[in-house]
Amino acid sequence: MFAALCIWSVMRYEEDIPAEQQATKEKTWIPASDEDPQRAQDPMRTAEKGTQDPLGLKGRGLPRTQRLRKRAEFQKIYRIGVRVVGRFVVLFAVSGPEAKNRLGITASRKIGPAVTRNRCKRRIRELYRQNRSQLPAGDIDVVVNARRGCAEVPWQEIRRDYARCLARLKIEIEQRPRGETAKTKR
Repeated sequence: MFAALCIWSVMRYEEDIPAEQQATKEKTWIPASDEDPQRAQDPMRTAEKGTQDPLGLKGRGLPRTQRLRKRAEFQKIYRIGVRVVGRFVVLFAVSGPEAKNRLGITASRKIGPAVTRNRCKRRIRELYRQNRSQLPAGDIDVVVNARRGCAEVPWQEIRRDYARCLARLKIEIEQRPRGETAKTKR
């Protein structure tokens, strides 16, 4: 009895629903001056794949040929390279025929959580891009280790520290005899 009552109430509810949709009376028209220029002309076209870049920063990253990526490359630079210590960064560099103008960045967990480490790496990448002309002449591979405070310090302060380290690095590399592999003083 209860089941029949439920079915009857459902049927009674559904019998008032029209089966056909009403057609729109007229197409909506938007003047050209108010249209979105970024909108696709074809409404069936799918959105572009990949990340969106609202700030226009896409393509500013370093290509693979300009990055140190393997652990062995980092270890070699640590072992035979020149070291310059700053307040917020430590630079290691190797010049010579095996160097290929590449950058390596490290940010250990001592600095903080992943968000902080990533911010440090982004800042160091930008410092490298802006100061590429300040690097010593010739081919050089550089590893930059981020230190505590690198993410929180004002931009101008980290720029000054990085520029000081680059100036000292340039002097150390120019004074170092070719083929010498011992580390410099801190």
